[in-house]
Amino acid sequence: MEEYDISFICVNCDVEIIAPNAYAGMDIECPECGVMLKVPIPGLESGLILGEFELVRRIGIGGMGEVWLAKQQTLNRMIALKILLPNLSNNERFVNRFLAEANMSGRLDHPNIITAYSAGCIGGFYYLATSFVDGVELNARLRIDHRIPEREALKTVKAVAFALRYAWDRHQMIHRDIKPANIMLDTHGIPRLLDFGISKIIDPQNSENIDNDICGTPEYVSPEQASGSSDIDFRSDIYSLGITIFQLISGFVPFRADSVMETLEMQRHAPFPDRNSFHSNISNQCYNLIEIMTQKDPDDRHSSWDYLISDLDLVLEGKMPAGKINRTTDIEKTCTVSAPSAKITMKRSRVAPGKRSFKAPSVQQAKSSKVEPTSTPMPKPKPGALIPPPPTILHSSYQSHKFLKWCLKLAIIAIAILGLIIIILKTILKR
Repeated sequence: MEEYDISFICVNCDVEIIAPNAYAGMDIECPECGVMLKVPIPGLESGLILGEFELVRRIGIGGMGEVWLAKQQTLNRMIALKILLPNLSNNERFVNRFLAEANMSGRLDHPNIITAYSAGCIGGFYYLATSFVDGVELNARLRIDHRIPEREALKTVKAVAFALRYAWDRHQMIHRDIKPANIMLDTHGIPRLLDFGISKIIDPQNSENIDNDICGTPEYVSPEQASGSSDIDFRSDIYSLGITIFQLISGFVPFRADSVMETLEMQRHAPFPDRNSFHSNISNQCYNLIEIMTQKDPDDRHSSWDYLISDLDLVLEGKMPAGKINRTTDIEKTCTVSAPSAKITMKRSRVAPGKRSFKAPSVQQAKSSKVEPTSTPMPKPKPGALIPPPPTILHSSYQSHKFLKWCLKLAIIAIAILGLIIIILKTILKR
């Protein structure tokens, strides 16, 4: 592949960054302000004509490529056009799978699932065209509000559960990448499930549909996904949906380490954080439901989408879910639970005074949101190793808010004392 440089502007500090084309679509750190940025795909710009599609504006960048708002000229309608990264487009096996599964997703017709129109290759760009929904993704909502009220989160998740039940019951399809970034609320507040492009049809009669690839995002994948198991069904999506509920209400994910492999190891073996180990307003009923959904053994989770939806209704009514938690399972704990990144911190990036150009010869390797298959063996537990207690996870925004309230109270008390002293002094001087 021909090598060239990609120039783009940091959205945080307005500094120009220059990176090699090999990093297109990857995460790099801005040399000026330190924020993580996606390197754009070269050649894509507003006004570009790709067959019957005219690119209007970029609306997102993900682990698989860029998403553009485009006009489908033949039907005079606006659509969302997902364009694959160049490095993925050069992988024939991946491209064939992408096109086949895009065709599968075209079978889905549900009000809570984004509709897929077509997929193919135009001008060297592989694409997936879907309906365009003008709304906000839940991860963007979390960046603004940090948390979502429990009742609202449960209602949103219930709509997603209806969509996943339809995909499984009608087409034996699972999503495999449930997370806030793949759930959008349209202008009417209706949840819409995105990115069924990496879903997989489970056909017990056809073993050719089964492979050992690990697909998904490390912080949300089920233990069986993290192990690369071929025996994956709808219960894997239930696990990821449980992690999603937890994040929507608490504002953070329960399992996150310093590397992809460590995070996967936590998904496989680390116990779910005790509700007393962090500050959150999750109710007992909802926390109990989350624990059932995120059991390490799929057999201990809900045995159907109907049972999960029924439990969601119970929790929305303020009742305990009917499912039971199996606490007798002997989980092999082989990783450090209290990873340094388990504590959530809020960092304010400073704004650069001017626009400068930076060459990035040592651009960091991308922290891809999709997990690539690996042959690296998982670390084995040492005999007699002590198991550390669950982490104490503190949300920094909560701590900052508490500190500001304490300072405000202290200031009010000081002003009151000062006023009292002034009154006393005036009285003495009058005498």
